[in-house]
Amino acid sequence: MEKHWKYIFTGLAAVILVTMILLSLDAGNSGDEDSAQIPQSEIYYNYYASMGQDAITTYMEGMEYYPTAFDIVVTTLQHWFKIDNIARFRHCCNSAVGWVAILFAGLLAMRIANWRAGIFTMLLLFLSPRFLGHSFNNPKDVPFAAVMMVGLYYSTRFIQQLPKVKTSTYIMLGIITGLATASRIAGVLILCYWAIFVGIYFLVTWIQKIKSVPKKTKKIKEKSKKPYLKVIMLIVAMLTIAYIVALILSPYAHKEPIKAFVSAYDTASHYAFWLRQLFEGRLQMSHRLPWYYIPKYILITIPIAVILGFVLYPFVGGLKKKKLLTTFIVYFACIFPVFWIIYSGANVYGGWRHVMFVYPPMVVAAGLGFSAFHLLFPNFEYSSEYILWV
Repeated sequence: MEKHWKYIFTGLAAVILVTMILLSLDAGNSGDEDSAQIPQSEIYYNYYASMGQDAITTYMEGMEYYPTAFDIVVTTLQHWFKIDNIARFRHCCNSAVGWVAILFAGLLAMRIANWRAGIFTMLLLFLSPRFLGHSFNNPKDVPFAAVMMVGLYYSTRFIQQLPKVKTSTYIMLGIITGLATASRIAGVLILCYWAIFVGIYFLVTWIQKIKSVPKKTKKIKEKSKKPYLKVIMLIVAMLTIAYIVALILSPYAHKEPIKAFVSAYDTASHYAFWLRQLFEGRLQMSHRLPWYYIPKYILITIPIAVILGFVLYPFVGGLKKKKLLTTFIVYFACIFPVFWIIYSGANVYGGWRHVMFVYPPMVVAAGLGFSAFHLLFPNFEYSSEYILWV
């Protein structure tokens, strides 16, 4: 039966991709695209096309700290294939990247539970109006959300492969971290997440070993150091790959490879760009919004089904011993960034688009919740009336 769910998952993913691309064809340009992203991407393209001979002139103050990876790739493809309708092409690419977030959210749910959980997750994320709408013409937050979701998937895969992690997993984590950092400096969170998850894994494993060792046993045979050396080399290679990819796709870092990333972090942490926001019936400046602005905005603009599944999962299987670590991974990825923004008093505006990357993990938890709930009723039969109702 699980094989059938896999086929449904694959077919659904294909339908969602085609649907998103078709829907994006009628999307209008966003303010960011017209005023900054498209003009700046042309400057970046000329820089790369001339092999660095055309100096970069900042189109907009502080633009060097904005996402670049998506714009560089899309504008390059646009010139290579001589595409005239720039807006439609960009929106198709944007929706395809949004689909990547949906696909890997489904794959993560599948890896944690089963293909049915992946199907629930993909449907919930696709049917989330905010995420779907931003997927059409948001070249900043949606690409970042996608690479962060892929990074979370490979971090989980890394944990599940321990203690013998495949070399390909190290490489993919390096590439994805580089892409995420080139999209937004906060992409380094992937490595932070990875380090925390691995640390917890080894701490739990160490505690379990201590409990299982007899009290009389004192001598422990020395293990070969070669496996540890290999792991260290792979970690160094992963970090190197991440840095090289981020550097290649960050033009402003070419002259000052270290300082540019540090400056980007400082600017992102204390971004002095304030806007009036309509919240709770009155206009407020973005740097003076109440602490609950982000969590409240998320809760009032996402489907109730996502909230229900998110709350449900821990009570229907998420807190089982074998699921504890993956449950922690998913919930940490969607709760910690919001907590940190509240704690640090970061300047946010435009709804919750700046933290859109926390939403796919939240939907993963919801998909896992509905799938686990379904397993509580193994003898439930799908009637034609039930299918039509759904």
